[in-house]
Amino acid sequence: MSLVNRALFMIERNLHRDLSLGGIAEACGVSRFHLAHAFGEATGVAVMEYVRRRRLTESAYALASGATRSGGKALGWCTSKAGFWLGSQFGPKARASKW
Repeated sequence: MSLVNRALFMIERNLHRDLSLGGIAEACGVSRFHLAHAFGEATGVAVMEYVRRRRLTESAYALASGATRSGGKALGWCTSKAGFWLGSQFGPKARASKW
């Protein structure tokens, strides 16, 4: 499995956890610089930008599919499931996103 595929696998499996470039690189057995360079070359996106976009996508999907908690949609619950621990993190990042 290529380095980028290992990184993508690690990100997808841990999207709901606190992720960092250093932690992802360590899990892949390479330096942060090496991972950042290889990932950017292969995808055209920085590692942590990819993580942010995936979390936004998961949050949007959860809301659109009617994710519920206590009988109703709960933005806080949906965003926390996607790895945003504070609702205040979600709004500005969603607005700044270039989907």
